[in-house]
Amino acid sequence: MLQICGALLLLVLELIIEYFGGAMLTRLLLKKDANPGLNLLVGFISYQVLFQVLALAVVCTTGVLHHLSIAWGICLVLLVPFSCWYSRNTVKGQIKQCVSVIQQNKACFILFAIVVAAFAYYTCINGELNDDASYYIGLMSTSVQTDSLFKYNVYTGMEMDSFYLRRALATFEIHSAVISQISGIHPLLIARIFRACQNVILTSVTVVLCSKTLFWKKEDAGIAKALFATMVFWVLQLPFAQTIYT
Repeated sequence: MLQICGALLLLVLELIIEYFGGAMLTRLLLKKDANPGLNLLVGFISYQVLFQVLALAVVCTTGVLHHLSIAWGICLVLLVPFSCWYSRNTVKGQIKQCVSVIQQNKACFILFAIVVAAFAYYTCINGELNDDASYYIGLMSTSVQTDSLFKYNVYTGMEMDSFYLRRALATFEIHSAVISQISGIHPLLIARIFRACQNVILTSVTVVLCSKTLFWKKEDAGIAKALFATMVFWVLQLPFAQTIYT
């Protein structure tokens, strides 16, 4: 239970870091403040790109997981305080704006939060079990236990003689292995709770932004309609799961 709570707290911390990083980048690149949802998505993608570069550098040199964990920790120590300082005024204004929007759409927002939380829980307890899931969870566990990167076949445990190029470029789960090594939380919980909830939250933010931009960009009630559209989006996942429509 402590590790589950730790995974959820780690998710909150990760989202905050990504939000501040995105707020800094959007201000630097666009020369103006973006909305909180866009900041979160930009921060997530930017940190993944940075990690990808670091991961490939370590894979091609030492191939040791804790070297990557140290490099990633140094990057966070340097970037997070700077992004918080740089975007502090932007964040203050956006927090006030968000509070105002939530108060204006209180009932809709509460229902939206319940639906997103319900599907986050549903995703956590109904994780997929396929070839990709078996590989990536095995990759996380093997990387943490052997302190290595792409050195062993995760299905057999045998040391590989060649560089597994098809998987080596997909360092998303290596990022999970680094988080597991730094935090001490088991890789399975990182995959089934941390990543599952993160996917639901980021998907919800994406659908809200797309709905608002495509259908109700200039309407006063656009945010409420976008929240309802996102709730419908999640409910439709149930009858259309594992079909061509999803």
